[in-house]
Amino acid sequence: APPDVIRDILEGVLKLMGIFDTSWVSMKSFLAKRGVKDEICNFDARSISPNIRKEVEKLLKKSAASFEPANANRASKAAAPLASWVKANVIFSAVLEKIEPLEKEQRDLKKQVEGTQKKVGTLEEDLKVVEDDVSKKKKVPTATLR
Repeated sequence: APPDVIRDILEGVLKLMGIFDTSWVSMKSFLAKRGVKDEICNFDARSISPNIRKEVEKLLKKSAASFEPANANRASKAAAPLASWVKANVIFSAVLEKIEPLEKEQRDLKKQVEGTQKKVGTLEEDLKVVEDDVSKKKKVPTATLR
């Protein structure tokens, strides 16, 4: 089994990535997986559910010392960046949850603007037709209009 610091950090990584088996066998298997570095680098914090975030927040509180840069670095040069990654993704996930209503409002407003722009385009086309018609009628002598 790994040192507690490594175990705590990897448990945080696995949980954020949706892997709930945090046994040492599961951790070794995860680390041995091809492309794990890219998977971590390309991780989308939007995939963290509130429940997962709460679980990892508990882990961060319970094992706070493991996630301190000096302790993580002492345990392994690779552990310190992973500890920072876990903490940053938990924070980012909470921020994303808070701004979600604003993002939804922004999407809705963009749709409204697009709809309004289409209406303006249609009205401009209609106005052009009317202007052309008026222009043609102005050219026709008034005697023929009677």
